[in-house]
Amino acid sequence: MIKEKTALLLVDLQKEHMPGGALEMLGSEYASQQAARLVAHWKDNNWPIFALGREIDNAYVPFFKKGSDGALLCEGLSETDFCKVFHRETASVVDLEDFFKLINELGIQSIVVCGMPIDSSILSFVIEANRRNYTCEVAFDACATRDLVFKNVKVDAANIQCVVLAAIESNFAKVSSVEEIMSRSDNFA
Repeated sequence: MIKEKTALLLVDLQKEHMPGGALEMLGSEYASQQAARLVAHWKDNNWPIFALGREIDNAYVPFFKKGSDGALLCEGLSETDFCKVFHRETASVVDLEDFFKLINELGIQSIVVCGMPIDSSILSFVIEANRRNYTCEVAFDACATRDLVFKNVKVDAANIQCVVLAAIESNFAKVSSVEEIMSRSDNFA
């Protein structure tokens, strides 16, 4: 079996998405615990780990304020866990040239992704990574989202999560549980 250099990427696992945060995600505590399992597994194997976070320096935006508690990583995660933490102001990852340049220089071909929200930041990353010819796998049980409203119709978080994961799996990336990913990790380099 071919071994690929595989990185772990945590996206927006920040306190703002946890209970009591300004953009609380349903299932965020469980998702962050599952993500912490992946971080521990990657650290044990000395594999590359990265984080993407949001930091907004705009007086009119009430969340992810640069330097605020909400912009910090979730409990159980530390900036020292990562090779590098990249920050951006929007959910889009198109402008993360520094990140893509670094993983290219490191010879990374494959990325395991987890975080929140699945319907914006995770989806945006997977589409962009796919466009750049990286192989991605999403750890579905280490992701979360929140209820949304479209044209006065409330869509619950569980349905959003399922629809987005189905779209990701149909078009852009493999979708697996944390347990499945860790059980196959002997294929990673």
